[in-house]
Amino acid sequence: MKKIWKYQFPVEQDKIVQAVPQGLIPLHVGAQYGDVCLWVEVYDSAPLVRQSWYIIGTGWEVPDKATYLGTAIVGSFVWHLYDGGWKPIDRKNDV
Repeated sequence: MKKIWKYQFPVEQDKIVQAVPQGLIPLHVGAQYGDVCLWVEVYDSAPLVRQSWYIIGTGWEVPDKATYLGTAIVGSFVWHLYDGGWKPIDRKNDV
């Protein structure tokens, strides 16, 4: 079934890796409760993959091959969310 999910990222982390449904579609980047949030469209029955995201402050270096998703203002800071790509989950090592 197609659904909209929200991922919430604390700004204290600059790289986040999570298991997410493959093929998610980013819809919106914003701020909520002091965190950077990403709303996505997913099929909740899709296989899970390891997705990485980067939270980059203005003036910071952007990792190679990262793709810009959006910007959120949290307090007096401006944060930029980048897609770091995904890879299949290795069931033996990604428990």
